[in-house]
Amino acid sequence: MEHSYNKLPKLKAGTYRCARGMHSLHSRPTPFETFEIMDVPHCTGILFHPGNWQGDSAGCVLVGRTHTTSAEGCMITNSRQTFTRFMLDLEGVESFTLTVEDGIPT
Repeated sequence: MEHSYNKLPKLKAGTYRCARGMHSLHSRPTPFETFEIMDVPHCTGILFHPGNWQGDSAGCVLVGRTHTTSAEGCMITNSRQTFTRFMLDLEGVESFTLTVEDGIPT
């Protein structure tokens, strides 16, 4: 899930390089290892990280197992476990290519 602004995603359709590095968030000041989506026009610091609600992201990509909609909005589940699995699956990988089609990462 990506936090949109004015109902528009920061990640437009295209191909992006994602690079491993140490990063921190305002809500998580202790640095942690993740991937940053590079060369996004007019944006920097777009990271993959755990979070359940759109408000948990300031434009980053939240990872989760499933999504649901409630009175509070759209939510993804099992985010921490899914993020841990994401990083384990990419162990030893320093960068990868992300393709976004019509606002949907593939």
